[in-house]
Amino acid sequence: MRQEYKSTSKKRILLLSTMGVVPFYFEFFLYLINSELYYNNKLMIKGSSGFYGSLIISFLSGMHFERLISKKSTQHYVIPMFPVIFLWISFIFYSNFIFYSLVIIGLLWCLFMEIFFIKTIDYWYFKMRFFVTILAIIPLFSIIFIKQNQ
Repeated sequence: MRQEYKSTSKKRILLLSTMGVVPFYFEFFLYLINSELYYNNKLMIKGSSGFYGSLIISFLSGMHFERLISKKSTQHYVIPMFPVIFLWISFIFYSNFIFYSLVIIGLLWCLFMEIFFIKTIDYWYFKMRFFVTILAIIPLFSIIFIKQNQ
C-alpha cells in the first residue's frame, strides 16, 4: 500500500509541476498569435510571465528556507533569500531586460540550491525539476528577445 501511495504521489507532483510551467507560455503565445494585441497590451498580459516567475521563485525559495531550518543549517539561512530580494527590487524599478534576466537566473538559482545545498532530493525529483526549469526558461528567453525588438 505504501509503494502505491508513493507512485500516485510522484505522478501528482509530476503533473502539477508540469502544469505549473504553462503560465510561462501565455505571454509568448499571445505574441505569436497576435503581436498587435500583445503590443497594445489590451489584455494586460505583458510582463505576466516575469511576475509569475517571481512568484514561483519566491515559493521555491521559501521551501528551501524551510528545508534549511529543518536541517538546522544556520550558516545557509540567507542564501535562499537572495533571488527573492533581487527579483522584487528589480520588479519595482522594472527594466524589462534585467527583470526577465533575473527571473531566469532565479529559476536556475533555485535548481542550484536543490542540488548543492538541500541534497536530500530524490533523483526522480531532480530530473523533474531540471526538466521543468528548462521548460520555464525557454519562453522567458523568447520574451527577452521580443521586448528587445520592440
